[in-house]
Amino acid sequence: MRAFLLSVLLVSSTANAYLPPAGFVLGHAVTARAGLKSLEWTAKVTDLKNRAVFKETLRLDFVAGKVSASYQSPTDEPLGSIQGPIALINKLGRFWLCVSLDPNIARVKSALETLHVLPAEAEEARLERIGSQVAWAWGVDALIGFEKDEFSPLIYRETLDPKSDSVQFQGFAIASANSRVPRNALVRSKGEDAFSFELKSIKTDSPAPKEKEKIAGAAPQLPSVKDWVSLVR
Repeated sequence: MRAFLLSVLLVSSTANAYLPPAGFVLGHAVTARAGLKSLEWTAKVTDLKNRAVFKETLRLDFVAGKVSASYQSPTDEPLGSIQGPIALINKLGRFWLCVSLDPNIARVKSALETLHVLPAEAEEARLERIGSQVAWAWGVDALIGFEKDEFSPLIYRETLDPKSDSVQFQGFAIASANSRVPRNALVRSKGEDAFSFELKSIKTDSPAPKEKEKIAGAAPQLPSVKDWVSLVR
C-alpha cells in the first residue's frame, strides 16, 4: 500500500509540477562544482560475488583531464594500478568520474553523448522514483537520474532493461562548499549486484604527487580488481 501511495503521489506531482529542461538540471549540477581542480580519495571496495575486499586510492586531476588509481589488499599489499585520460575511462566510469564530478562542462557533455543521454536542447526532465528517492531523469536508450533537490547525479543505467549494467549512488559526502562526492555506491553487472563502494577519506585540490610518488606498477591482475576496473574505471 505504501509503494502504491508513493506512486500516486509521484504521478500527481509530475502532472502538476513544472518540469525543467534536462539541460538546466545538468548545468546546475556542473556549475555547483566550478573551480574544483582535483579530488583524491581512499575507499573500500567489496566484490559482492565472492566477498573479496580491496582498497582503492584514486586521484582525479581535472586541470590535466587525467585519472590515476592504485589498489591494495586490506593489509596494504599492492594489487596494481591504472592511469589515463578521464575522457577514455570505461562507460560506467564516465558517469561516475566525469559526469558526477568533473567541473569541465565540455568533457561532461562529451561523456553524456558517449553514454547516449546528452539531452536535446528543449528536452524536459521527468520525475522518477529511484528506490526511496525522487530524481530528475531522462534518456531512452539509457537512463540517467539526478537528485530532485540537490541535483547530484544519482544513477546511470546502460539501457532501460533492468538486467543491464548500472551504478547507483546511495549517499554523498561533502567534498567542498559546492561539491558532493558519492559516499556509497552499488555497481550492478548484467542486472546482478557486483560491487559495493564505501568512501573512507577525501581530499580536494591537494598538490599533485611528486615525481617519485606518482602511481607506477603493473596493471591489476587480481580477478576482483580487474572486474572492478573493467566496469567503472
